[in-house]
Amino acid sequence: MIGVVIASHGFLAKALLETAEDLLGKQSAVAVLCFETGAAPARLQAELLQAVHEVEQGQGVLVLVDLAGGSPYNASAWLACKGGKIEIVSGVNLSMLTEVLAMRNSQLDLLAQVAIESGCGGICRLQLPR
Repeated sequence: MIGVVIASHGFLAKALLETAEDLLGKQSAVAVLCFETGAAPARLQAELLQAVHEVEQGQGVLVLVDLAGGSPYNASAWLACKGGKIEIVSGVNLSMLTEVLAMRNSQLDLLAQVAIESGCGGICRLQLPR
């Protein structure tokens, strides 16, 4: 099974996992990181490294972050540059997370693509007749 780390500013990551587990049931090999504004980059990197090690099951880890270019994303990018089987996808939302959790027995690169497609596919605009 592919491990998943959800990392965000504030408590978004925690709320997303709690909601996904309400829909899908309790999940294993998933870690949540809620980064505090102003935390030192080294601290973020250390927390992320620990989370990745906790969820790694031998098939890699998918890191879902809230915002490209934000602190969680940058810490994840630093870790990915160190090597290992890690994919990072930004823009985490509930559609993305539920699809990822349901398909964790696939390949890591395929799961990253599923995350992108389901995350984007969950965004729509209601068009009412006028």
